[in-house]
Amino acid sequence: MTLPLMCLRRARALFLIGSTVFLLGGCGSGQPTSGAQSDGGALQGAPDGPMVAVVNGERVTQPVLDVFAGGRGLDVAEPAQRQQALDALIESLLLAQAALAGPLSTQPDVQAELALVRVQQLSLRQLGALGSEVELSEQELRDYYSSEVERSGRIEFKAQHILFADEATATTALADATAAGADFNALMQKYQGSALQAADLGWANRAQTPPEFAEVFAQLGDGEVAPVLVQTRFGFHVLKRETSREFTPPPFEQVREGVLQQLTQQAVADRVRALRSTATISAPGSSAAATP
Repeated sequence: MTLPLMCLRRARALFLIGSTVFLLGGCGSGQPTSGAQSDGGALQGAPDGPMVAVVNGERVTQPVLDVFAGGRGLDVAEPAQRQQALDALIESLLLAQAALAGPLSTQPDVQAELALVRVQQLSLRQLGALGSEVELSEQELRDYYSSEVERSGRIEFKAQHILFADEATATTALADATAAGADFNALMQKYQGSALQAADLGWANRAQTPPEFAEVFAQLGDGEVAPVLVQTRFGFHVLKRETSREFTPPPFEQVREGVLQQLTQQAVADRVRALRSTATISAPGSSAAATP
């Protein structure tokens, strides 16, 4: 016999709360903490602090309530909302306690869910911490913007393509597309069923297209079909440059926040790769790198 789906979701949410408040370590309690709970209950690992309830002998502290309420958009400074949050937290705790006391907590899939919720929450918090440590100068932002402007070029193209998984079919379609008087729109309809995709690609500058496309577009005139197949990681493309127009990049001030986010994400990704490069990983049968 298993708990209803709603109960399982609530138990999962409660575990998430427990892992979150463990990370917060008593934030918002207003009083010194005396350490995390370690009695093996549903709130194992939650920080100590002013007690707001005791449920079947298990202490519920203010930091736990603060995080639970915040996750539901409730303000504990408002008495009615505080009571609403506390009632919901007590109900979730009762369900979690019942799950721990029964066979549900011994099921491998439930144990895996609980373990993964903790890992994912810690991972997200660490990503946030890494991001907050990144410091970028105004000059770094402007240099990146200038490099992206140069990479984008001053022309954008409107294109169409027919994409195939196998080269033989693509070669046949290319012969049709480069024949005298060929109608590319009609060919897209013809190969709609056998191609992976046959569609208009819209407008894009050089930085927004696969590099293989950008190289071909530079050699074609408007209205021309590439005389050879263009292979990318997606497959084999029969590619047509429909038309082109001048492209004016947005001013730096307009995209500054996007540049900041992009560079921050790149810096965080570099730090994650550094963690992986120094880790000891053994994953037989997978692509994970094994390190000594």
